[in-house]
Amino acid sequence: MQLYLDENFHIETDSNNFILKFSNTYIGKDKKTNKDKEITSKDEWYFPKLSQALETYFNESLKRSDSELITDLYIEVKRVEALIKTIKN
Repeated sequence: MQLYLDENFHIETDSNNFILKFSNTYIGKDKKTNKDKEITSKDEWYFPKLSQALETYFNESLKRSDSELITDLYIEVKRVEALIKTIKN
């Protein structure tokens, strides 16, 4: 099973776990040549329960948010909560 949560996060399963995966590609500088280079940042978390994976998605998506205003952050919280509610039902 693959469950896509947004452009950076999705959940996969294996026989024992729900695996929350993060991937983000951006342009950065190569340290050796100082030229622009495509960089991919990845992370994975393993959980026995879907609810734990969704809770971590909620926390990680807020930590990685580029919102600078509290109203933007509130909107992001509501978006993620609605998505989680849809998945759980």
